[in-house]
Amino acid sequence: MISRLCSDTSRYTNLLMTFVVFLLVALLGAFVQTVTGFALGMILIALAAGLQLVSIPVLTATASILSLVNVGMALSRQYQNVHMGFWLLVTLGQVPAIGIGYALMLLLNDDAALILQLLLGVFVLGGSLSMMRKNPVIEHLSAKPVRVVAGVFGGLCGGMFSASGPVMGWFFYRQPLPVEVVRATLLACFGVTTSVRTLIVGFNGDFNGEIFRLAAASIPMVALGTWLGGKYVGRIEPEQLRRWAFGLLTVMGAVITVRSVWLLMA
Repeated sequence: MISRLCSDTSRYTNLLMTFVVFLLVALLGAFVQTVTGFALGMILIALAAGLQLVSIPVLTATASILSLVNVGMALSRQYQNVHMGFWLLVTLGQVPAIGIGYALMLLLNDDAALILQLLLGVFVLGGSLSMMRKNPVIEHLSAKPVRVVAGVFGGLCGGMFSASGPVMGWFFYRQPLPVEVVRATLLACFGVTTSVRTLIVGFNGDFNGEIFRLAAASIPMVALGTWLGGKYVGRIEPEQLRRWAFGLLTVMGAVITVRSVWLLMA
């Protein structure tokens, strides 16, 4: 009886700690995304997966809902800066690719979960390293077909991992556009990714109680992080915050990758 009580107490304590850590990660991700224009999905996916808080399908579905809340709040103050020409063409590539990425994630999770974790680790590690370095700004805006192709790659990553920040961020921050335009247009693109992905999850019947509980509890934290980020936009150097955030993500990406390789070899 005492042994069972101790076991139950330990299990509930672990669940509570997992819950609290997830909420703190959501707060951090919302703050960083509001200041830099991207990273909520990336931070949430990398830290939660690295710490093994929840499964990848639950994590990505929750991240989509939370990103949608963050984007809606952040864009309400920045929508006038969205570059519509860029947004429309990137969206054209994103939408069909999101469904393909999501289907691939489900397939791997059912038949090759360790491979999915390895891909996630490589994605986080590679994306973080690429975003830590300052990429040169190109002389002219990318051609229209290139914008569509960028949307396709971003949509695939968004569909699989609910995090297209490394692809889209790298592409957008190389454009000769004011930083406020880049930030707002990125948010608008993430709005498409999160909306479409959430609809796909719903139509596929993949929502469950765990996703709803995590999302409901995390939404106030995302709102708080977004509000704090809005207060500090212009007062914090986005480049400095981005380097700090992606330094942390590089560590988590390495952890996920090494752990996955070790388990595959075992």
